[in-house]
Amino acid sequence: MRKFNVSVKPAVASVFILLAIGLSGCLSLVPGYHVYDEFTNTHRYTLTESESNAEYGSDIGDADIKCSRLVTAKSDSVTFYFSIERETNSFGLEPKGFMKANGKQFEIQLSDIFDEERSRERTTITKDSTATGKQRKTISTTHQNWIVTNFVVRATPEMLAAIRTGKDMMFRFYFGPDMATYKISKISTLMYSLLNQDPRKK
Repeated sequence: MRKFNVSVKPAVASVFILLAIGLSGCLSLVPGYHVYDEFTNTHRYTLTESESNAEYGSDIGDADIKCSRLVTAKSDSVTFYFSIERETNSFGLEPKGFMKANGKQFEIQLSDIFDEERSRERTTITKDSTATGKQRKTISTTHQNWIVTNFVVRATPEMLAAIRTGKDMMFRFYFGPDMATYKISKISTLMYSLLNQDPRKK
């Protein structure tokens, strides 16, 4: 299943940033990584990543993943937000999944699950010449529909201990007969630095 997002991003800049992150693990290269919310007295650390489903032939597509760490004077939590594209004829998401990191496997409960229906229409105009030399214009319109499933995974202290190593982090979810597996690379590389930030000591 292909990625449905049709937005265009500056490829050269993105490649440069990702390469720099991969080589150095430097969080300062991530735009908007750390934001202080003065209304709630909360430090927000955010990492984002897009990954393809590693399962071949599945009706479940790409995932946009956001890892959010919230730090207040009395609490510190990490939450993963997923938005996964899937075909309209696919089954809904099951509320249980798995996470694996550093060789350790964890059963996870998915919360705040909701679906969004998406669609787009694309018109193509083709011009060619007939045998008599006249120009002929052909207009064709295609419609595409898909579903985006959104949900939340809240990390436990045991999960964070495994994630901190930055090794072999992946998530597995189930949509009826289809599996969806996402191997996390960018977030994994930066996870140790993210968890070691402590604004309360400043």
